[in-house]
Order: sequence, then C-alpha cells, then structure tokens
Amino acid sequence: MACYVCCDGGALQLMLGPEAKRALGEAQDLYEDVRRADLRSLVSQARAACVRWEFATDEYHSFDPLAVELQAHAGASHGRLLRQEPVGGEYHRFGFVADGSLHLSEQVRSFPFIECRHGASDNTVCIDVGDGSTRGDKLVSATFRSAPSGERIVASWSTRSRWHVVVYKLDQDGRPVLVTDCTPKMRISTLVKYDAMGQPSSLVDEGSGQIQWRRAPSSVREMLAWYEAQLYVALKPVLKTAIRTLDAVVVALAYHGGGGDVLPPQVAATSIRLMRQSGTASPFDPHCMYGDIRGDEEPSLRVGNERLLDVGQAIGFKVGSDTKRIASMLRRVAKKLSKEDWSGSDGAPVPMSVFVVDLDAGAWDRDFASCVSARERRELENVVSNSD
Repeated sequence: MACYVCCDGGALQLMLGPEAKRALGEAQDLYEDVRRADLRSLVSQARAACVRWEFATDEYHSFDPLAVELQAHAGASHGRLLRQEPVGGEYHRFGFVADGSLHLSEQVRSFPFIECRHGASDNTVCIDVGDGSTRGDKLVSATFRSAPSGERIVASWSTRSRWHVVVYKLDQDGRPVLVTDCTPKMRISTLVKYDAMGQPSSLVDEGSGQIQWRRAPSSVREMLAWYEAQLYVALKPVLKTAIRTLDAVVVALAYHGGGGDVLPPQVAATSIRLMRQSGTASPFDPHCMYGDIRGDEEPSLRVGNERLLDVGQAIGFKVGSDTKRIASMLRRVAKKLSKEDWSGSDGAPVPMSVFVVDLDAGAWDRDFASCVSARERRELENVVSNSD
C-alpha cells in the first residue's frame, strides 16, 4: 500500500518549507484578487487567446508535469484524444496559444469547469461557469507556480480556505524525480522513473516502494516518431558547423546493416572542392566525404547525444534487419534539414542538400535522388561546374 503521512491541516502547513509556505501565500493573494474580478470576461479573454484546440474523453493535458499520471494511479481516467469536438455529452477541451503552450483546460458539461492562465504568468485560476441567470460564475481555486530552480512548487488556494501544495524535485535536465503532494489531510511522496527516451515510465511510492502507475512499453512507431523529432534538433548544429568549417554543401546521413548499430546515422559532408576532385567516383559516396566513414577525425560531425544512442540501439534491435522504417524516418529528417535556411560564416546564404545513404547497398546516386529533386541536383551541379 502507498505510504501516507496524515495529520491536521495546521500541522501539515508547519511541515511545509519556507518556499512552499511563500508559494501558498502567493496563491491565497491571487485567489483574493481574482475573486473580485469579472470572471466571465476573464474566461472570454482566455478562450479568445487560443489558436488551436484539442478534445479528449477525459483529462489528457495538464498545466503541471505528471498531473494526469499522478491522478491515474488513484483510479482517475487518463482520457484519449478525439478527432473532432463531440456534438453533445461530457468531454474535455484544451486550448493552446501561438507558442504551442496549454492556455485553457475545460471540462465541458452542464456547468463547465475552466482552468486558464492568468495574465502572462504560469499561474492559473479555475472557474465554475454558471448559466448567467439562476447560477452565477464562481471562482473555485487559484494556483501559483514558482520558477523552476532545483525544485518547482505548485500551490493552490480554494474556497473555504482549502489548500494544496505540490513540490517537484528536479534533476539536472529539469525533470521531476520526486513529487511531494501535500493537502490538509495527508502528505504523499512519489518517485518518478524515466525510460531511455526521457519519458516517465513509472511512479513509485517513496515509502512503500509500491508501483502506483506504469506506462505501457513504447511501440516502434512511437519510438521512431520521438527519434525523428530529436534527431532533427540534434543535427542542426552539426550541419551548421559543417557549413562554416568544412564549406559543406552536401551532407549524407549514413546507415547500414541491422540490429543495434543502425542509429544514430553516421554523418558525412562534402564541399564543392571535394566534389570537383571526385573524378570518376560518385561525389555522393560517403567514403569520399569528410567524416568517420572516410577515416577522418571529425568529432563535430558526430551525433553525440547519449539518449539518441540508447534509443537508437533499442529501435535497431526491435526492427532487426528490416530497416525500411528507419530509412523512411531518416529521409523525412533529411528533407526537413534541406529546407532550412543555411548561411556561411559571412552570413551569406548557402545551398544545402541532405540525403540518406545505405552503406550496404552502395547505390550513392540512387540514394541521393531519393531525397533530392532533379532540379535541385542540376542546380548543385551547375554550382560545382561554375566554381573556381
């Protein structure tokens, strides 16, 4: 069973640290300020600020990390996303602002509950929206969130002086590793475990060691989607360095074989000068480019992200010798990188072609054509032939 520390609300408040007490005071002040405000106008402004909406059967997104998972172990529904907004019934609606952050969470029902950001801060208020005649709007709670610095404190103050404080202990990556949940009735501490992708994999009660929640193992599709996004981010500084130090105009993302050594791809880069010197060999052969494949010591061309290495090995072992899905993922990354606006050390625009190459097949020109259009190839060949 989970381990709880139970005592009265006053005693628990005394157990809070000074920063948690300060956060609780901020939440109480916010509650008193908003209680006198025009709640209907506040809700209207929050809705108007949203540029994108998502819908779910129940709780799916939250303003706080792991909030849905922490509730799920106690029997609450995690919810699932819906393709479109339901015509009737009860569901949840989530509004996002232009920067992609959650701005409003609404329980749609006869009398909806809405939690929305207050002003430009991370603080939120929860409002019970009335029908405008027999039942007016009511402020349910106000939540203050401290700036993360080793820990993040989320403190809520609600009607009848009820309070709730959650303290997140953060690791060096800013992820919660210990969550202490404190209410007037009890105090619970939960350890957070993560998988190789950095996603929460389980929640464990600190006192008893009992697993409260566990994520189902990620599918290959989910792992490839995560890998695609992370690899794109990791490769951008690699290509930027290749352009400015090696005068690169073509970059190859090379893979080979099956099993655990497929990802991350090896990076090879070539310049106009190298392409002119290729002679009868294909200028797109990574063995003729700068990089580890040719035997160079070019650490700047390596993807040194340990998490990408660990997850890449896991993907490689799962797909075995069937690397078609990996190749497709790499080609999507290559095409996105080719569309980026690149510039040299002098700030002048630099053309860049990124392609994916199968080292076992050795079909360098075919691989280049699978990622780069015939028009782009002609433009590149013109640049090479017209250069001094």
